[in-house]
Amino acid sequence: MIESVQTVLKAVKKELQSKIDRLEAVENQRTTILGLLQSVQAAANEAKSLQEKCVKKALDNDEQRISVSSDDDNEMKQSTSVPNSLLDQ
Repeated sequence: MIESVQTVLKAVKKELQSKIDRLEAVENQRTTILGLLQSVQAAANEAKSLQEKCVKKALDNDEQRISVSSDDDNEMKQSTSVPNSLLDQ
């Protein structure tokens, strides 16, 4: 009788160890996936930050172009304007 109980206990122990091994494998996969997700999230945050910097830089460049263009227009108006003294004549 004792031998049969020992045999059953060994079989149960083997089955439980097999389940533990599977659970550990799943846990390792989960840890790996979480690490990958964190890497992807960090990359997404970096991409968003770079995108915001690019948009800001593009807007700044547009403002500078508009300012330079406006200055050029003013210079052209001044250089092509007829002095009032000539208009009075």
